[in-house]
Amino acid sequence: MASYLIPLLLAMYIIIALINALGKDALVELVPPPSHRSLHLVLTLLTHQAWKLYLLLPLPIRRQLAHQRTLQSNLLKTSASLKSTSAQDDFAKWARLNRQHDKQIQDLQALTAGVESHKTRFRRGAKVLLWVGTTGTKGLVQWWFNRQAVFWLPAGTFPYWVEYVLAFPKAPKGTATSFLCSVILY
Repeated sequence: MASYLIPLLLAMYIIIALINALGKDALVELVPPPSHRSLHLVLTLLTHQAWKLYLLLPLPIRRQLAHQRTLQSNLLKTSASLKSTSAQDDFAKWARLNRQHDKQIQDLQALTAGVESHKTRFRRGAKVLLWVGTTGTKGLVQWWFNRQAVFWLPAGTFPYWVEYVLAFPKAPKGTATSFLCSVILY
């Protein structure tokens, strides 16, 4: 019998229960926020730090974000110039700035849509990693230790069919398996 199997299963299920209690979506996306403000702040900081670390990688999204910041600053300058120009006094300049402003808004919206789609793909990948780290790990542990007993039952305490169910799927008769522990703990 593997003496490390019980603590491993117990630790794994405690971690999975904590993540499920916090909410998988709340860890990946910030909506809806948990009821505790401090927990929301921690999750927000972790999500932003993960995104910042992701942006440190040499990816094309970094150029898009730099271009987005440039477009935003240009848009603010054009908007300030447009507001300071009178449409009645200097119509030609105002019309040129208005066309330029509209084009910059369209370019910025297109670029922002691309950045948001990239963030969505990032969140989806984070969800997959979270699933693999919780549910996938549970399934892997159950599959890996399906022939090993977590603990032995006292001989003759239970009828044959109960011992068979407790040993399901492949452990020796008279034992309890990781599958049984997962059903009880989860």
